[in-house]
Amino acid sequence: MMFFFVFRRELLELKTAHFLGGEEITIKSWGKRNIKIRRASPFSDDQGEVDPDRDVEKESQYDQFGKALYLSACQSLGVVPVSYFLRNINETKMNLAHHGIGTTGAKAISISLMSNTKILELDLSDNWLEGKGGEHVAYLLAENLFITDLNVSNNHIGSRGIEAICRMLLSNTTLKRIN
Repeated sequence: MMFFFVFRRELLELKTAHFLGGEEITIKSWGKRNIKIRRASPFSDDQGEVDPDRDVEKESQYDQFGKALYLSACQSLGVVPVSYFLRNINETKMNLAHHGIGTTGAKAISISLMSNTKILELDLSDNWLEGKGGEHVAYLLAENLFITDLNVSNNHIGSRGIEAICRMLLSNTTLKRIN
């Protein structure tokens, strides 16, 4: 078994021994984001080169519910991730009332939920989102056409947030209820 670990923007490679049937799994990653898994067939030569006709490659980059995207957004924005959000991101109802999310937290959540197809009801009440947070939620709902129920009450979003949400409502046809 061979391990190569080089951090930051250099190649990170993990090689394992041959499995039953002659398969070998190689995991390669640039930085910490893209992971490519390659299964080498028994027709590989000694240098690890693989017959291109028999090589199977899978990239495990798909983040169905936005969990990895949320963690990445939190890290880049300097926000502590909400564990409840991570535990329930694949549920149909997300109740984040009274979590103290704030403006920056709303941005991280909005980024991750733009492509989420599971959450139908989103409760962000009493989180001090303010105007900018209201804008982030409006951007989220302009992109996400699966959320049908939204609660943003008691967030002090003011006219700035309300205007953004009103503009979003001109194009979003799936939102059925907003509080």
